[in-house]
Amino acid sequence: MGCDIHLYFEKRNEEGKWEKLEISEFLVPEDRNYALFGQLAGIRGYPDEGEPWFQERGLPDDYSANKYLGDYGITYATVGEILNCPWERDELELCYFCIFFHHVLCRLVNNGLGIYKKDQKENIRVIMGFDS
Repeated sequence: MGCDIHLYFEKRNEEGKWEKLEISEFLVPEDRNYALFGQLAGIRGYPDEGEPWFQERGLPDDYSANKYLGDYGITYATVGEILNCPWERDELELCYFCIFFHHVLCRLVNNGLGIYKKDQKENIRVIMGFDS
């Protein structure tokens, strides 16, 4: 038995509206790590200590798509929020999800993904959903 994470990336355009951010499917994290899922959204009873970082936010009101994201735990966060989390807990800094947000996505943004430049970290968000 496992659990999958489904991710949908959005960027805020110059008019302030959220739109799909195209990222190659080969780069998108597909971690199957219960400790990660627990820290993000409280999936499967994790974490053992503390509160999940982004639990029960649901879909944002201005979500740009109508895409299946899983059966439970749907939540979202900006890149700034994700980067500010204490990743060293449970050695989560070693999972690809963390590496992706700290290194891969930042490099993609710096190479020109058409992100509105005013505080880029708050102008990119990821919608997350989970299923088994």
